[in-house]
Amino acid sequence: SIELGGEQYEVRTDFRAILDILRAMADPELNEEDRIEVLFDIFFLDAEEIPQEYLQEAIDKAFAFIDCGISRGKTKPG
Repeated sequence: SIELGGEQYEVRTDFRAILDILRAMADPELNEEDRIEVLFDIFFLDAEEIPQEYLQEAIDKAFAFIDCGISRGKTKPG
C-alpha cells in the first residue's frame, strides 16, 4: 500500500501490472493524461477514492515504487 494524506491505498505489486504500466508510458499514441489514467487504473485498487489534493503525490509515489526507489537524474558517488 501507499500512504497519501495519512491514509493507506492498496496497490497492485504484481510485475505483470507494472509491465502493463510501463508499456502504456512508452506508447506514443497515448498523451500524458491518458498515461496517467492508465497508471491509476492499473496501479491503485481504488483510485477513485484518492482525494484530488493527493493525486500528484500518488503519481510521484507510484513512479517511485515502479523505479524501486531509485531517484532519476541523481548519480551515486563513485
